[in-house]
Amino acid sequence: MEFVYDDCMEEYQAVSDRLEFIIPKESYSGDAVSTAQRILELYPAKLDEIAQTLVDSEDFMEYYPDLERAEVVLRLGRPTIMLELDSDGMVYGTVSYFENKIDENEVILVRFTGELKEIQAE
Repeated sequence: MEFVYDDCMEEYQAVSDRLEFIIPKESYSGDAVSTAQRILELYPAKLDEIAQTLVDSEDFMEYYPDLERAEVVLRLGRPTIMLELDSDGMVYGTVSYFENKIDENEVILVRFTGELKEIQAE
């Protein structure tokens, strides 16, 4: 997977058959790129955990009370993952589902640290 710099957006972008990645110019580093590569490998195994995190979220369930984890997995769609560095140089990020089949008017978001650890619904 190769990152390409977008001058207009001032970010690096990479697209695979399953995921899209964005790394802002100020966060682009070897650590961020290697984390993206590892997330690309881990994402299929983490998808159930992401869906369960959403189902366990009070805010999510307030709007979508009838959805179960398995249905969420099927309806999330292709993710866009933004990776950033905190002040200590640690990688964190946001998974955005812009084209989800849960609610066409809402972007479904989850935040995480490192290689899809400490996943939290937004």
